[in-house]
Amino acid sequence: MTMQVRARVANTSARRFCGRWAGLDLSPMLHESVYSVLSRFAQRNALDFKTLRAALQVHVSGRREDSFYESSLPIERALNGLTGWNWASHEARLESVSAVLAGSVWSPVLRHCPVCLEAGLHCAWYQCELLSVCPFHGCELVTRCQTCGAPSREYGFSSALFGDAYACWSCRGPVAGAGFDMKEHLEIRSTTPLINARLHRVQRWFEAAVDRCGWLQQLAHRQSKSVMPAGYTRRLLRHAMLAVHPWMDDLTCDEHITILTWDVLTSDPVRRSPDVPSWRRDWSHHEQTQRVYRATLRVLRTAIDAEVGGVDSDLALDLAGRFVPGRFDLHSYVLAYFLLRFFFERTSRFDWRSDHVSLSREPIATGYIGDRVSRRCVRAFVLAAYAGILGFVQRARARGDLTLDSLRADIDALVCYCIDRHKGADCGFVIFPDVPWLPTEGLRAEGPAPLRSFERLLATYLEGRSRQEVFINTRNLRRHVC
Repeated sequence: MTMQVRARVANTSARRFCGRWAGLDLSPMLHESVYSVLSRFAQRNALDFKTLRAALQVHVSGRREDSFYESSLPIERALNGLTGWNWASHEARLESVSAVLAGSVWSPVLRHCPVCLEAGLHCAWYQCELLSVCPFHGCELVTRCQTCGAPSREYGFSSALFGDAYACWSCRGPVAGAGFDMKEHLEIRSTTPLINARLHRVQRWFEAAVDRCGWLQQLAHRQSKSVMPAGYTRRLLRHAMLAVHPWMDDLTCDEHITILTWDVLTSDPVRRSPDVPSWRRDWSHHEQTQRVYRATLRVLRTAIDAEVGGVDSDLALDLAGRFVPGRFDLHSYVLAYFLLRFFFERTSRFDWRSDHVSLSREPIATGYIGDRVSRRCVRAFVLAAYAGILGFVQRARARGDLTLDSLRADIDALVCYCIDRHKGADCGFVIFPDVPWLPTEGLRAEGPAPLRSFERLLATYLEGRSRQEVFINTRNLRRHVC
């Protein structure tokens, strides 16, 4: 399901520039968004969503594919064909890291400055949640209709945003609180040099993200399928992104996020496999992995014991059904421990003091990491999974709905991680909300350590991309010679 620009017959090309369309003199400004350019084109030509879609000859199918973050290039090409413009949208140029940006800093809904929008201007960078106020008018960037207060709809090519140009999907009044004013639009165009100067650094930051954050794409795609709440995964991905690519002069970060990293030299032969859920690390066949898993459980039990003031050594839990037994006497830390074992071992009965483990045949997606997962990697994954499950337990208990269905998932749906191989070493990281008492000694990354870990992964990504580009260029050269 994708956006497709339908082929036009040759005899229609002459009609594109014959004066049929109004507003051709109002070409896109440098920082304008797809939403802004389309809205003005629709307003000048009195087009509703259906007629606009018919004019562009763009077919939209599915909910994800109408997002401007994912599929703005077909619209850009279609509009250039109609108008003769040579417009290049920022959303299209950033599509290579769209999953990272959409999962961390891009707002999922329309975000605007009411004063700018009244003048028919919406900058692409207003969609960034790190930018809190309009750099020209100083007013807050909002996500609500200024006429009725209805929340903004998803930022994409849909009838909700383009039923009528600049109109609210709910009240049909102007989203900005006042209708489009051509005089104000021409006035704001006269300040183009000022606009460009104030948004230049923001644009540069996003353009640098293409190279700095491309390696996070696989992580972002996995997080989009997570069983955890969207706000949880968004917070983690944003932290990872800003750690490697800080927001301009703001070097602050979320103090309640834990990053565990490892960088372990290994002599194992490298077996490349894509960092996707279809490839699994079979823990059950590796004795070392089972030993590390068992030892990590032992250390975790000790930490929980100390935190809750002691746990009954005869405690056991049966998880044979769909619902978790209503043991309200169990502390959330203890219940999360049992659910952690259920997640990894897929058996039904667990004793608190038992050291017997029975690992299932998955449970970790592989990267370029050879034939064996390091001890630190296993320990980091187990602790990150526990932190995720603990949050799951606390939220589910607050709702009064604690089922096992969400825990019958892959580790990709629970843990936020990256793994790769760099210069003969297995390296990677896991990231999760802080659990202060968690036994993370020797793994916790503080100070510049996270950045060093991310830089190694970035270097591996760039080396891989360079090899791919060389391969493609060589293949194209051979075709040309032939």
